[in-house]
Amino acid sequence: MSVVLARRWGIDEEKCLVAALLHDIAKPFPKDQQAEMLRDCTVKPVTDEDRRHPSLWHGMLAAQEGATRWGIGDPDVLDAVIHHSTGRRGLGEIGMVLYIADFTEPSRHWAGVEQVRAGVLSKTIGDAAREVAQRKLERLQEKGREAHPHTSEMAEWLNPDHGKGE
Repeated sequence: MSVVLARRWGIDEEKCLVAALLHDIAKPFPKDQQAEMLRDCTVKPVTDEDRRHPSLWHGMLAAQEGATRWGIGDPDVLDAVIHHSTGRRGLGEIGMVLYIADFTEPSRHWAGVEQVRAGVLSKTIGDAAREVAQRKLERLQEKGREAHPHTSEMAEWLNPDHGKGE
């Protein structure tokens, strides 16, 4: 999905592919192992807010593994991997592609995903990322789960009335 979206918007396909291949490599690790690994994470300072969201740790750890084990030093790729679940204000194009692709990938099966998946291809990258951020916020609220502040900040940043827009 990342390569399809990268091609659609004229973004570096190779960087998007590397980020996509890397982004979930730490996801299968047990949470206690992830918590331990997080102590040695140097690719991103781990905040107290980050620690309150264990479902997001795998992105930071995947970037750490990519940097230390495979020598991936491209800051755009590492940032995309770190923020693929939350997004963030100012996220770059590689990050936005991965953020959108992760939410709409073919293995996702939630009500309305087909519509979102088809719709992102007809939008600008900013509009697609904004829709994903808004949908994530809605889905988390429906589940009674707290969103990481980066997701709200991204939705606000991409809102044409308040932020970057397009």
